[in-house]
Amino acid sequence: MLVNLSMLEKLLLHTNNFTGPLPSSLPNCTILSSLNLRVNNLMGELSAFKFSTLQRLATLDLGNNNFIGELPQSLYSCKSLTAIRYGSNQLTGEMSPGVVALESLSFLSISAYNLRNAAGAFRIQKGCKNLTTLVLFMNFLNEPFPDDKSLGDPVGFQSLEAFSLGACQFTRQIPTWLAMLKKIDKYLLSSLQPVFTDTLRSKPKTKKILTALIFGIFFGIGFAIGLNVDDKRIPFIGTSFCCANILIRVWNSSHIWYDNQ
Repeated sequence: MLVNLSMLEKLLLHTNNFTGPLPSSLPNCTILSSLNLRVNNLMGELSAFKFSTLQRLATLDLGNNNFIGELPQSLYSCKSLTAIRYGSNQLTGEMSPGVVALESLSFLSISAYNLRNAAGAFRIQKGCKNLTTLVLFMNFLNEPFPDDKSLGDPVGFQSLEAFSLGACQFTRQIPTWLAMLKKIDKYLLSSLQPVFTDTLRSKPKTKKILTALIFGIFFGIGFAIGLNVDDKRIPFIGTSFCCANILIRVWNSSHIWYDNQ
């Protein structure tokens, strides 16, 4: 399908009913900078796809599909990436240290991913020096929240402005390192222990911090709604309920993958 589209720079096919795996000819689009296939019925082993030829790829959105397997290691060779969203697929596994190689990455959303090992994931992600938005909604279910000791020193995350940990159902008290993140404007939290409220209130500039604690919503899956959504740096995180389907959407108009939609 894409064999003769070697000059293609943007492929925006989001919100359709496409099925099947990613096109085998997609790696031929070597100057592709934006790929948006979210909200389709695509499937297949994502880790088997070779992203390594897409060296100009800056934004990748594969959210709300049916991909399986683990995150593709070949993606970490795409050094131009600034924004990635994998949310709401059937992926499993742990965070790969390879993500640290993406030095331009500022937006990362891996919501509803069945991600394991929160302590390991946080230690890796704190190495992403330019990360400003991190969405980990509905992962690490019932794991203890990584404390100061497990995270190590230095804390990292010093560029982070928005942090979503909704519906992870973390246990243990919130550690002090979360309140030390200097640039955080919004915490988007749900299905968490009440102790989060007291800890976050101790952070300076409290009026900029939103803590939404909603329990027992729709079979125990909470939702967090970010106020002040006119702030373009902060994503709006909401939920839409339709019968038994839950669609988690993260909106961030500062990224080019929305392209005038």
